[in-house]
Amino acid sequence: MKTLKKIVRISLVVIGIFYVALKPRFRATEETYPSPDGTYVLKVYVQTHMVSFGLRNDPGLRAAYVVLEDANGNVLCKPGIFSSCKNAIIEDVWGNWEEEDRKVYYTKFSYIDLETMEMHCLE
Repeated sequence: MKTLKKIVRISLVVIGIFYVALKPRFRATEETYPSPDGTYVLKVYVQTHMVSFGLRNDPGLRAAYVVLEDANGNVLCKPGIFSSCKNAIIEDVWGNWEEEDRKVYYTKFSYIDLETMEMHCLE
């Protein structure tokens, strides 16, 4: 019984180490998109994790997401922990403010609704 507990503890520690080592990390970039009226700012965060596979090693193809802030720096909208809205490719991020529709597009098809402050992303 003690051996089984020891194996379980060691397994949990190993799983925890792998989780921390492989979890993607993001950092803010200098790339921001202010709204035309100065009310909002769209900030871009890119993946900085050391371990990435395939084409993600190209700096232009790293995962990215955006955060909508007001002029004072208060976060108004950001993707949730398990949101697929964190999967934009950095080459595709662009801030296109559609004032008539009250939306800001951060990729060609993904946007933030400025009325509801909800992210809608192409999945």
